[in-house]
Order: sequence, then structure tokens, then C-alpha cells
Amino acid sequence: MRFVVFSPVETALSVESTGVTRKTKKSKSTIEDLADFLRNWHYDRHLRKIRTAFKNQVSCTIQAIGRSFPEGTKLSAPPGGYILWVELDGRIDGIELFKLAWEKRICIMPGAITTNSNGSKNCIRISCGHPFTERSEQGIQTLGRIIAGMMKY
Repeated sequence: MRFVVFSPVETALSVESTGVTRKTKKSKSTIEDLADFLRNWHYDRHLRKIRTAFKNQVSCTIQAIGRSFPEGTKLSAPPGGYILWVELDGRIDGIELFKLAWEKRICIMPGAITTNSNGSKNCIRISCGHPFTERSEQGIQTLGRIIAGMMKY
């Protein structure tokens, strides 16, 4: 698959599996090139493929959370998206959880920084934008153990 990224200085970067090459643009405008890409480079097929991948990745992550997080955890997954909104026990501080997870090289987003609602203090966002792997499973398990540990205090 090939992607073309245009910069304001009218050059194009052609990103292929072999690397990135630079080509000087001479004739068409950036808008025309973008329209050509959308029309001729199977963009619809790409969207269908990525939607299927995201749906699978979200499903795998939800199942892993169900196996690893404490009982009472609530999930919200908007249709078509790849971000899970996770509501944890009220004793959990999402920012503190973020710090503890970060020490284990696990990246989550505290709910409190994504909304103005004080009711989101015990919420986190988990991205499912990457393929779900054994490492993903281990990260969810570790996150579940951290959460369980935080609930003891």
C-alpha cells in the first residue's frame, strides 16, 4: 500500500513499504492530488479494512478487560471508534492510575483530563488503535492488577 503526504511547500512524500521518497510537484495542485488519491487509490477499501481491524481490536480489548479488571468495571465503546471509555470503582483516581501504569510502560489516558466533568475522576480511556497482541493482553492484565491494588487502600 502506498500513501502520499503533501506539505505546504508543494512537495510530496511517497510512503511505501520500502521507505519514504521525496518527489517535487510540478503541475497539479495539492487538492487535485488529494482528490486523485481518494478516487484512485482504493481509499474505500482501506476504510473497510481499517474499520474491521478496529472492531476486532476493540472486541479483543473488551474481552481482556473483562478477564482482568475488577468486577463492576463499566465500558463504553462508541460504534466505529477505537477508544474505550472505562469507568472504574469510585476509589480509583485515573491520574494516579496513569502514573502507576506509565511506570510499567502502559499508556492510558486519565478521564479527568479529557472532560470538564468531576464525575470522570475514576475513568480512563484506552486506545485500541494498534493490533491486539500477547503484549496487549499482558498490559491489560498488569493494569488490572494495578487497579486491584489501588482498591485495597
